[in-house]
Amino acid sequence: MLAVDSKGSIRSMEGQKVKVSFPFPVEPWESSDEAYERYKEVCRNDKFWRGLGPDCDSSPAIWRTWMIQQIPGRDLLEVAFEAWTLVGDLLSNAVIEFGGQPLDLTMPCRHEPELVRLKRYSQNEFFMSVDGVDLVEEERKWQEGRAKFEVAKAVDES
Repeated sequence: MLAVDSKGSIRSMEGQKVKVSFPFPVEPWESSDEAYERYKEVCRNDKFWRGLGPDCDSSPAIWRTWMIQQIPGRDLLEVAFEAWTLVGDLLSNAVIEFGGQPLDLTMPCRHEPELVRLKRYSQNEFFMSVDGVDLVEEERKWQEGRAKFEVAKAVDES
């Protein structure tokens, strides 16, 4: 029997770069969205965990890998793709032997493993859900305060 081990980590992303990453348990049958909801609940109730999470410069993300104990060091997505390719080659060769055209094995619908492993979430939604802070409103207030400061500064200088 193959046992699938799912590993997860919570990451704070700045643009395309990882700012911080730490392990977070994600079950193989659990969706990334379910794990993310659990993570937000932990952050709401534990200041230490919240301190590890996203800040005003980063957004939350979940990074997942699926491994099979019998094939250590290889992600299940890669193993499945290779297996499917081998079966496709075998079938295509059989079709050719019987006089048919080779099968199209390009698999245009295949997802890149890197894109499937990482799921990014909204920074604003995280802050609103976990901290009750609306980042858009806070930015508006900051801009308004800055504009008032600039006007006051200009008046003082004149």
